[in-house]
Amino acid sequence: MKRAIAAFLLALISMASITSVESSAASLIDKEIIVVNDVGSTEKTSFLTNSSGVLKCNSRFSCKNNPAQTIQAVQTLEYKKMGGTYSSVNVWRKTVYAQEMDMYSTKSNPSKGIYRLKTEFTVKYKDGKSETITVYSSEKTVK
Repeated sequence: MKRAIAAFLLALISMASITSVESSAASLIDKEIIVVNDVGSTEKTSFLTNSSGVLKCNSRFSCKNNPAQTIQAVQTLEYKKMGGTYSSVNVWRKTVYAQEMDMYSTKSNPSKGIYRLKTEFTVKYKDGKSETITVYSSEKTVK
């Protein structure tokens, strides 16, 4: 799936250079890379942006074909330590009784370093089945 996303982004950048909007596309990709799993009937996204000293955490889950009874999201803002391991900085939770959810959280004045957003979606469907899906954002550097 990561290769498909990388190929899509590469194609997007190529098209942008052909139509001479390369600088605006490159700046958008630099600021926000949205990670999407299983594009189709279910959308699962987790992305992180860094804007003026505030880390903005955004997660979205949307069911199209299999009706959801509840969707629970757990957002974990993670800090990359030496050696490449991550530690939890903040955790936020939200539960909705609907087909889709959007979740927004912020962290003001984060320490310098590299961060990512981990979102765990636990979905209980109306047919009685359930699943847990984990989606990671791209890394963002705070200087």
